[in-house]
Amino acid sequence: MLTRWNSYQARRRLSAIPLLLAQDLEVMSGALRAGSSFLQAVQFAAEDGDGPLMDEWNTLLKEVRMGASLPQGLSHLETRLPIPAIRSLACAVTIIQETGGNLAGVLMTLSDTLRQEIAFQGRLGALTAQGKMSGAIVSAMPFILLGVLSVLAPDLMRPLFVTPLGWTLLSLVIVMVAIGGFLIKKIVTIEV
Repeated sequence: MLTRWNSYQARRRLSAIPLLLAQDLEVMSGALRAGSSFLQAVQFAAEDGDGPLMDEWNTLLKEVRMGASLPQGLSHLETRLPIPAIRSLACAVTIIQETGGNLAGVLMTLSDTLRQEIAFQGRLGALTAQGKMSGAIVSAMPFILLGVLSVLAPDLMRPLFVTPLGWTLLSLVIVMVAIGGFLIKKIVTIEV
C-alpha cells in the first residue's frame, strides 16, 4: 500500500511539473535577454519558483558548483524528472551551448509549447469525461437493476442466486460487463 501511495505522489508531482516549468522557462528567458548566463537564469528561476521544481533547480546548481558539467547536471535532472519537457530543455541547452544560438528564444518557444500542450490536455480531458461517465453508468446499471429487482420482486430473483443456471447467468453478466467496461475505457482513453 505504501508503494502505491508513493507512486501516486510521484505521478501527482510529475503532473504538476509542466506548468511550473513553463513559468520558470519564461523567467529564464527574460533573464537571458537581460544578459544573464544560463546558470544565473536557473538561479533566478529557483529563487522565483515554488514547489518541486525549485528544489530541482537548486540541485542542478549545486551539482554544477560541485564540478559537474552543465550537460551532466541536465542529464541528472532528466533522470530525476523523466518527462518530455525536461528532455527537450536538456537537449536544447546542450545543443545551443555547443553550436550557439538564441537560447532565450528557444526557452520561450518551449514555454509556449508547454502551455499549449497543457491547454490541449485540459480540453481533451473535458471531451473524454462524458465517455468515461457513460462507461461507468453503463457498467453499474445491471447491478443497480439487479439490486432494485431483488428488493421489489425477491421471489422472482431468488432462482438467480440459488440455482446453477442463475449462477451461470450472473457469471456471464459479470464477464460481459467487465468486457464492456474495458472496451469503453479503451475507446475514451486517448494517448497523446
